[in-house]
Amino acid sequence: MKSTMVILRSGLTLGLALGGWSQLSAAEVAKPLVQAALVAQPATAGEAKSALLSNAANFRDAGGHRTENGQWVKTGILYRSDQLDRLSDDDLGRMLALNVGTIVDLRTQSERSHEPDRVPAGVTHMVLDVAKDAEGSIGGDMRSAMAKIAAGEGAKMLIEANRDFVNVASARHSYAELIKKVAYGDDALVYHCTAGKDRTGWASAVILSLLGVSRAEIVKDYMASNQYLAEKNKRTLAMVKAANPTFVAQHLEDVMTVRPEFIEAAFHEVGVQFGSMENYAQNALGLDAATIQQLKNRLLSDQQV
Repeated sequence: MKSTMVILRSGLTLGLALGGWSQLSAAEVAKPLVQAALVAQPATAGEAKSALLSNAANFRDAGGHRTENGQWVKTGILYRSDQLDRLSDDDLGRMLALNVGTIVDLRTQSERSHEPDRVPAGVTHMVLDVAKDAEGSIGGDMRSAMAKIAAGEGAKMLIEANRDFVNVASARHSYAELIKKVAYGDDALVYHCTAGKDRTGWASAVILSLLGVSRAEIVKDYMASNQYLAEKNKRTLAMVKAANPTFVAQHLEDVMTVRPEFIEAAFHEVGVQFGSMENYAQNALGLDAATIQQLKNRLLSDQQV
């Protein structure tokens, strides 16, 4: 199966796979995007930031959701985020105050090399590369992906990429290991990619599904990335427009944001191949009933906490 997860190397933002993009010639469409990506984009004073960290716009608690049987997903145990390479010392201190003991990095080797996580002292850093086994995720295919984005085909690629979350071997392995780490962990855990919306979004969807949260609530949580990333994306688009006034900003915005149909493509793939999220968890991710029950034991409460 040919994978489109190549675009996930950029986290669907301008900060990833700089090694691949920098190989493009000046005449190619991606060149101005590389130039924009190389410019640091710190948070501005008026930006609506994550309520928890100043320099990770999409860092948020993954809990707080009501399940369909009336229970609650506990807060203060599981956090989802975008890139962590720009954290301040104060942010690192806040992470420790949140009792974070493990950071799970879902990104590729290229992303980790160009934008390495800042990890608080004493915190375990665990790499689970979702796209590691994705066919065509290195080399010249980056040129093809950026050309497709420039041609307005980015949304179509994201739909295909979300299907890959269900099918690619490294994605299955990564999500399985993440869930086991959450289920049997003791401290709070952060899982993230670069934008914190696609690879991280599916991780959240799987966990919340197994906990019994409704599809509508999961999609609502998924769509919240658009709000958290709005100012960050606005600055990026302004830089791209300044670098290349002829580039159609909407084409890039298509892959910097999320739409319900993106994650619904993954849910549909699960339904077609496995019939239910429970069957997907057991047959694709290899999670046994005891692990799923332990996940529920750790993260569910009869009271809102």
